Amino acid sequence: MERDQRMVQIEEGVDSLEQKTIFTTDELAVLLATVNYGDVAARVSNGKYESLKVKELDGIFDAAVNQLRMKGIWDEEKHQLQMNPVREETMMVLSMLAEAPFYITISDFFQDRLLVLHYVNYDKWLHQYVIDDEIHEFQLMDEEAIPEIIKGFYGFAFSSETVESASFYLDNKSFDLLHQPKKLKKIVKRFKGTEGEKESFDTFVKDLSACNHSVDNITVFMKDKHSTVKPVNTTAFVRGQDGGVWMSRYEHDKNPPLKFFQAKEDVWEDMLNDVLQYTQSLINETTTLQTGK
Repeated sequence: MERDQRMVQIEEGVDSLEQKTIFTTDELAVLLATVNYGDVAARVSNGKYESLKVKELDGIFDAAVNQLRMKGIWDEEKHQLQMNPVREETMMVLSMLAEAPFYITISDFFQDRLLVLHYVNYDKWLHQYVIDDEIHEFQLMDEEAIPEIIKGFYGFAFSSETVESASFYLDNKSFDLLHQPKKLKKIVKRFKGTEGEKESFDTFVKDLSACNHSVDNITVFMKDKHSTVKPVNTTAFVRGQDGGVWMSRYEHDKNPPLKFFQAKEDVWEDMLNDVLQYTQSLINETTTLQTGK
């Protein structure tokens, strides 16, 4: 089925998909590969199958199909007849996942969780919650809920004692090394700043170590006209031991240019609203270019 036809069906059937749908990574990868979304299957499996032999892959396929048959999702008779074995409601979820022209990833490496929000149409998004790289929960959600969904996902407990002036700057090389504990000494050695910035940096280093060097991010992705997926906006941050967050932003007139600062709750909320507004603008701009209206 052509992409445009599938998207029309999604728009017509979107209101009927209100129930939560849950798959394992194996089940989801098998479903996507079966309906010719192999590139997306590779993305959601996060390299899980790259080193496996054919016999091992066949075993995973058979086990996943058995689970899908028990769930009533897979029609083996159709499969044997080389027809699409996936029930229509599940096909809609797969299409929303694979065909989304925009999506937002929200990472929580410290707790091994990932939230992915896929644009469907108008004010509807597909909410994908991934636990331990193994369980994928899908459910439709309203666009206006995105900032609150992300806020609830992290659950940062902001303190009234947060010092908003606590900040420092890093260069790109140091930032790229933050997630590597063995490189911490190198980052500390490279650091340059005022006495106040050094004090802030020292606190940041303690927080970074406490969360196992997890540098999380909220990233907006889009597909170009060649269906190539690319990131178009990213905000990186590190959770603080006090329950707050060290946010980052580029200041291109500074050297080094990447500023980290302790954010108060209103600044964090403003950023989440900005993510939604930026994505809405991107969607509107792209739609205008495609339709000429």
